Amino acid sequence: MPRRKEMKADSLRSYFGAKLRRRREALGFSLERLSTELGYTPQWIHKMETTDKAVPAKFAEDVATYFEDPEFVEVHDAIRRAGRLAYLPRGFPQFIELENEATSIRAYVVQVVPGLLQTKEYATAVMSAGQALEALEEIVAARMERQSILRRAPFTQFQFVINEAALRTPVGGGDVMREQLQRLIDITCLPNIQIRILPFSSVTYAALDGLFTVLGFEDGTETAYLEGPEASQVIEDPKLIARFAVRFGIIMGEALPRSASLDLLAQYLKEYT
Repeated sequence: MPRRKEMKADSLRSYFGAKLRRRREALGFSLERLSTELGYTPQWIHKMETTDKAVPAKFAEDVATYFEDPEFVEVHDAIRRAGRLAYLPRGFPQFIELENEATSIRAYVVQVVPGLLQTKEYATAVMSAGQALEALEEIVAARMERQSILRRAPFTQFQFVINEAALRTPVGGGDVMREQLQRLIDITCLPNIQIRILPFSSVTYAALDGLFTVLGFEDGTETAYLEGPEASQVIEDPKLIARFAVRFGIIMGEALPRSASLDLLAQYLKEYT
């Protein structure tokens, strides 16, 4: 089987159904016999084999247990992830793969809190405009799932510079902002995460072109990333990457120190109370 991260949801679903049919036939079981063993109807088993229906998590767990084959659950999880990626802007799935492999992440954001630091309520408010309910739920779930890298060992090193404008913009209202700002304050206790605020009083050309991210990898290479509302771009040109790295260094130098950044976050937290 090809690597699951390279397969689309439909291909993964077909693989799941074909695998289930092969395992059933290898035992010499009819649909009726397997349905009796698993506690499902023959019609249900048939739909699972012929890809006419989405695979529920419980069914994947049941067949994985029965056949003593954890790949059924692994494929189900891959289907779920691939389905979520379908709702993301063009170019963003590639960035997620790179983000997952990075040993260092440096990000500058302007109008909103970085996605990796957002609460569920804040993320929902940010992405709710123009999104169907199903798409919104999947996009938010994908964002929450990405945040596992913040605490994953070996630890990725993070540096976030957030423009003060993001603290001023009342995304989702006062309650959502209070929870979000408290999360930013709390997460600074993690040794691998730095959060700095670029205040309105600091004006530098390096911050005027908007948000960007620089990813560093174990082999010493780097990649830059630009995100837009409809499409995103991974930059692999070494000269351009170097420029973004320099820009981030300048922005970091203009940002408030850690203690002053925390003080400003606390000040805005009081304003939303």
